[in-house]
Amino acid sequence: MSDEFNNLIHESDLMFLNFEGAIEPGDPITIMGTAYLPQSIDSPAWCEKNGFNVISLANNHMVDYGQEALTGTMNAFKTSVITGAGD
Repeated sequence: MSDEFNNLIHESDLMFLNFEGAIEPGDPITIMGTAYLPQSIDSPAWCEKNGFNVISLANNHMVDYGQEALTGTMNAFKTSVITGAGD
């Protein structure tokens, strides 16, 4: 990240981001015509290390890899507030 963006993050008490997709545990659930969007296993730690502390999982890719991946993604964030909406 640029120094300017990094400084902006660390000047704030709350830094929100949308985590667009679950950490990939294996094969995606097969749904015709669907684009799958996995995240690296290192992504949650990177987000927290860089100051993000409110994480939204409310998006259309969170269950691309099923409930196990969603649960694993939620558990991978150690210090953040997790928020979401829907099923």
